[in-house]
Amino acid sequence: MIPDNPASRYHDLLAQVRRGDPNAAFKDVWAKVLGTNDDQELVMTMAAVASLLPDIKSHVEALPASSRDRYRRNYISWARPIIVFDVAGHASWKREQTITQAGLDALGMLGDLLSAHQVETPVSESQVERLLTRVDEMISEITGDDDLDADSRAFMMQHLSRVAERLRAIRIYGRGGVEEALGRACLATVAAENAVTQQGPTSRFGRLVQSERYQAFRTLLEDAAKIFGIATGAFALTAGGNQPALPPAPPQQ
Repeated sequence: MIPDNPASRYHDLLAQVRRGDPNAAFKDVWAKVLGTNDDQELVMTMAAVASLLPDIKSHVEALPASSRDRYRRNYISWARPIIVFDVAGHASWKREQTITQAGLDALGMLGDLLSAHQVETPVSESQVERLLTRVDEMISEITGDDDLDADSRAFMMQHLSRVAERLRAIRIYGRGGVEEALGRACLATVAAENAVTQQGPTSRFGRLVQSERYQAFRTLLEDAAKIFGIATGAFALTAGGNQPALPPAPPQQ
C-alpha cells in the first residue's frame, strides 16, 4: 500500500536511500531511488521531496504536547538528507551520519502514529500501476490521433499529463496529490460540457465533447475517481474560478 501520510512516505524514501551505496555520489543514490537519470528532473523531484518536511512539521505541531517535543527534536535530522543533496550532491556520503538510524526510527514511529489517525486512506501500488498504464496508453493514443483538433488535444493532454505526473510521484505526494489533479480534470469536464449548452454543439467545446476520444477520456477520469474514492459528486460540481476549460483558441490566419 502507498503510505497514508507524509511522515511514512518520507520514511520509506529515506530507508531506501540509506540502503544505497555509501561510496556512490549522494545525488546518484537519490536518482536511483526516485527512478530518474535526468539531472533537471531529479532536482525538481527533490524539491517535491523537500516539500514533505513542512507537511511533517505541521502534523507534529498538531500532536498532543506530551509527544510533540519528542518529534520536534528529530526534525533537523530528517532535513539533513535534503541539505546534503543540495550542498554536496556529488560528494561521497556516510549513511550513518546523513541518515541516522535513530532519526529514521523516530520518523517511522511518527508515521505509525499519524496512520493511526487515518490521515489518508491508503491505495495499493497495483491499483496505481494499472491506472498509470491506462493513462499513459491514452496519452499515446491522443498524441497519435491526427483527427483531433488542436484545442481538444491540448485539453485532454493537459489533464492527463498532470494526473500521470502525480501517479508517478505518488510516493512523494500521496493520494492527495493525485486527487488534486483528478479534481481539476473533473471540474474542467464540467466546464466544457456546460459550455456546450451555452455555445452549441458546433462550438469548439461541442466538437470536443462529442468526440469518441473525449468519451474515453471522461470514462478514464470516472474510473480513476472511483479508485481514489472521490467519484461521488465529482462530475456534478459547478466549475468555478477564472481558469478556462480549454486553452485560448489560436489566432485566425
